[in-house]
Amino acid sequence: MGGLICILFGQTASLYKKGWDSSDRRLHPNELLTYEMLEWANAKRYRIADFTALDTGIAIRNVQG
Repeated sequence: MGGLICILFGQTASLYKKGWDSSDRRLHPNELLTYEMLEWANAKRYRIADFTALDTGIAIRNVQG
C-alpha cells in the first residue's frame, strides 16, 4: 500500500510526500507513484513538476547521466 500527496498551485504540481508500507520492495511503489503522478499532471496540462525536497546532488547526477 502506498500514497502520494501532491500540492497543486497554478501550473505547478508539487510532489510533497510519498510513502509505502514496505510490503513488497521488488514492485518499486515509490517509482510507480511518481510516474503515475507525472502522467496525471501532464494529462491535466500542468507545466511544472516540482519534486520539492530532491537533493541537489541527485539532481546533478541525473542531469549528467
